[in-house]
Amino acid sequence: MKCTCAARCSLLSRTEAGAIDQPALRPLKSKKTRRSGKSARKIEKKPPKRAFKLKDLVSGFRKWTKRAVLGVAFAFAGALALLAFVNPPTSSQMAREYFRSGQVKQDWTALERIPAHIPMALAAAEDANFCAHWGFDIEFMRESKERATISQQVARNLFLWRDESALRRVAEVLATWAIEAAWSKRRIMEIYVNIAEFDQGVFGVSEGARAYFGVELSDLTREQSAYLAVVLPSQIALDATNLDEKAAERVESILIGSSLEAMGERSACFKA
Repeated sequence: MKCTCAARCSLLSRTEAGAIDQPALRPLKSKKTRRSGKSARKIEKKPPKRAFKLKDLVSGFRKWTKRAVLGVAFAFAGALALLAFVNPPTSSQMAREYFRSGQVKQDWTALERIPAHIPMALAAAEDANFCAHWGFDIEFMRESKERATISQQVARNLFLWRDESALRRVAEVLATWAIEAAWSKRRIMEIYVNIAEFDQGVFGVSEGARAYFGVELSDLTREQSAYLAVVLPSQIALDATNLDEKAAERVESILIGSSLEAMGERSACFKA
């Protein structure tokens, strides 16, 4: 390239050699650097702490309460399905008695091995309409507020705790309906005669027969079965040879009520 002016040739030669005017670029670089640094400082800043709110606490409580309720419901449903075929190894009432006294007696006996007059006597004494209701006998409850159906007693003794709180009462209603829906009447009766408490630490008709009469279940008479039905609600000490007048009248009433003629269809749902 041919230059006509010496100054122009000198500037052109410096430009072609890469000698770019650095001071001219400094403002741009400086500006870019400041922006980059500013952005970096913003990223490094920690987010502000979230202020505590009562709404958040209530929301968390509801969430965990819902999870707990669902967990209990699924566990209870699983237990019902299992116990429809598997005999319960213990009950809440047995556990309470064991922690209280350190001793529990129970001998599980299948319903088909129990003489028919035993569950009939218990049904006549505790729940004459057992085969007809779905867990609650309204007329029976009106007559005696302190008494409960066999299904209610199974729910109490097998699953629940003992007190008179509203929570326990609601749980009893739900558990009773669930038991009636999941199990047959025969299964409810089978569990009942094996977990009912006849004396302190004495559970089930087999141990009840041994404790009160010193006999095996197969040798228990109709009259002795009526005696066990009398003692069942309060687990009072029973002297078969010296009953008071009220207890003797109660035994006679149960004997009449548990006869084949009186029971009839009332025992069809749990007969072997």
